[in-house]
Amino acid sequence: MASMERLVIELSNPDLRENALRVLSKKMTSFQELAPLLWNSFGTITILVQEIISIYPTLSSENLTPTQSTRMCDVLALLMCVASHPTTKMSFLNANMHLYLYPFLQTTSELTQYEWLRLGSLGVIGALVKVNTKEVMSFLLPNEIIPLCLGCMENDKEPSKSVGTFIIQKMLLDNAGLAYVCDTAEQFFTVARVFDMMLSSLKNQHSPRLLKLIIRCYSRLSEHSRARDALTSCLPNMLKDFNFINCLYEDSTTWRCIKKLYENLGMNQASLVPSG
Repeated sequence: MASMERLVIELSNPDLRENALRVLSKKMTSFQELAPLLWNSFGTITILVQEIISIYPTLSSENLTPTQSTRMCDVLALLMCVASHPTTKMSFLNANMHLYLYPFLQTTSELTQYEWLRLGSLGVIGALVKVNTKEVMSFLLPNEIIPLCLGCMENDKEPSKSVGTFIIQKMLLDNAGLAYVCDTAEQFFTVARVFDMMLSSLKNQHSPRLLKLIIRCYSRLSEHSRARDALTSCLPNMLKDFNFINCLYEDSTTWRCIKKLYENLGMNQASLVPSG
């Protein structure tokens, strides 16, 4: 505890801050009460916000260095700690802290250091939705987090695709999130197009983790009447190909989602019986 408190105090010293950020972000899982300490200690959250804002000028100029990005990822790791803790999560949202991350998620540079920012920011949002509550959804849905996630899922590498898809899946599990995605044909087909694109990419770069998340999203979408009607005609062929999804048979949770998807769409489930 003394070491944790000392490191948090050192965040207020510009000369010691970089090391304190690095050590805290790497050891935060061993400091169980770090999130309340970060949130409640004088000036600490303001310092983290100042660190974030100081990076904004580099977002449009592509002048962000790997060193700056690494430091910012340490900041984002601490914010993820605060966002995931049950005693600080709602305070984090009530202060609209997540909005400070949106400029990072809006970047489109393919440089690695910018993708790190997007992945770290998605990690903070993922921490918010990991334990799904209506209060969290009420903050995130009106602030267009779904389009921001879709942008990362469409353009970034597998880690960002997986975290973005995890966030979408968690939001779909909430009735308000499902209704939002299915509210208009445009919104539904925007989401479906990105899912379809990611599935196509899995032909060459197989990722069971990402595939499981996508299938769970499709299964949940199939529970909405309008989405179900659309999926009967636009379900990707890859999800009808048993040879493709066979690798998931041992995952009972995902396999139930596949069977539920087929059931909701009135599809023949005989093909889901593994051969041999």
